[in-house]
Amino acid sequence: MAPGDFRLSLRVDTPHLMETVLEFGHIVILAQYPGDPEGFTDAGLLGGARYAGVVTEPEWRNGRMTVYGVGLDWWLGDGIGPRLESSFSFTTATLSTALSGMLSGSGLTAGSIEASGSYSGSHEDQTCKEAITALTRSLEAHYRVNPDFTVDGEIIGTGSVFAETPTVLVVRENQGSDALITGVPSFELISRRKGRDYASRLLVGSEGSNTGVTRSSVPYYGPDGNALSRVGLDSGSGAGSAGDYAAGWLAEHDVLTEEQIRLDQYEIVPVAGGTRVQPGDLVYVWDPQSGFYDDANGPLWFRGQAIAPAKLRVAEVEWPIVSGMGVYYRPAAASVTTADWVDLTPYVDWDGSARSQQTLLRVLAGAATVGAEL
Repeated sequence: MAPGDFRLSLRVDTPHLMETVLEFGHIVILAQYPGDPEGFTDAGLLGGARYAGVVTEPEWRNGRMTVYGVGLDWWLGDGIGPRLESSFSFTTATLSTALSGMLSGSGLTAGSIEASGSYSGSHEDQTCKEAITALTRSLEAHYRVNPDFTVDGEIIGTGSVFAETPTVLVVRENQGSDALITGVPSFELISRRKGRDYASRLLVGSEGSNTGVTRSSVPYYGPDGNALSRVGLDSGSGAGSAGDYAAGWLAEHDVLTEEQIRLDQYEIVPVAGGTRVQPGDLVYVWDPQSGFYDDANGPLWFRGQAIAPAKLRVAEVEWPIVSGMGVYYRPAAASVTTADWVDLTPYVDWDGSARSQQTLLRVLAGAATVGAEL
């Protein structure tokens, strides 16, 4: 539920494209290079894309072009963006109804959104992102923007949009796969606890007129020996229930455990079926020496061994742009066909575009929200 970013480097011998690759168009990346885009439809290429991002900064430096941009969540607004300028009110609306309505003016459309939950709130002059944040905090929901400009969403842990039953297991030993679980070897497992943004209480409303909501338990103490007091102030963004909104906000401002996993493959597709692992999906992680285990998830049989892996939600995926992929520029226009697409694949500086040659997964334990794909 954050845009992420990308960087695409082109070779020195690339034709001058500063008048062609322009801001607010899109860089579209496919896992395999299909060749001339005119042999396909616009919807077909977007539907099969590995990633799509918004161009925000094309740069030409000493004969070499680099394209910088952000993920499609940018279209929902970040301080500046499409705003719900007329009153948008919801009374006991489902996640599907409310989220679909809040996409108004963003250019994004509803995809697979769970029709459950009950949300009430009133939103006017807010960006789409601000309203959606109020919705997801109140319902403990999350969403994901797809490369074809559709938005999927569900109440966390209840639907079928995100992978809630892991079929991928990250391991450091006993590498391999079996009939039901895909084993993925990790080169690096890092665990850290993050308390910088911790809050014990939230005031929902404005200064002088608000509703205070305190955590049910605050196990931390200040230097004077009293319970730690860190209080946030948030408008509530029009959410109808201050308590539900505060619960979601406080979950985001808890002490979070972040696991960083470095892999040698950018496409992780379960052998038992399903799509590739994406932000929002749950995966298993098994490395008891590093603290990656959970007795509640055992015994799980994997390659003849009984294990009890940690079950963690993928918050972020960072992966390299490597040779063999298809890289295109899709211009921003009132009407776009594949005749308008620009094939950048022959000009990509693969080494310059790869932040590393490995994929990096970041997973969070204790978080109510997910991040973005990079």
